[in-house]
Amino acid sequence: MFKHRRVRVTCVLAAGWVFFAIVERQSGQTTWPASLLHALVWALAVSGTWWFAEMTQLGPRTARPVPAASTTNSSRRSGISANGRRGEDGDPQERGPAAGRARKGEHPSA
Repeated sequence: MFKHRRVRVTCVLAAGWVFFAIVERQSGQTTWPASLLHALVWALAVSGTWWFAEMTQLGPRTARPVPAASTTNSSRRSGISANGRRGEDGDPQERGPAAGRARKGEHPSA
């Protein structure tokens, strides 16, 4: 139920409105209609801040877990790059933008 942002913001708005209405009524000695109006203003401010905080978070709120490296790289062996050649020092991660392409003046099979 709380998976969606608009549901969470609506719940914050409703709970805040009730809470602030009770506080306004008890402390301000005002009538209920005036308390509800003042509480609505405060609840809108709080839920707007809540919405802004959720909108500016980095990344998705329900991120999927990253699979283990052994399951994603099962076909690759240690020291062998994706194109089947060893990089310098046998490092499989050592691949630049021109990985697998021959340098200028070199034969492709070299």
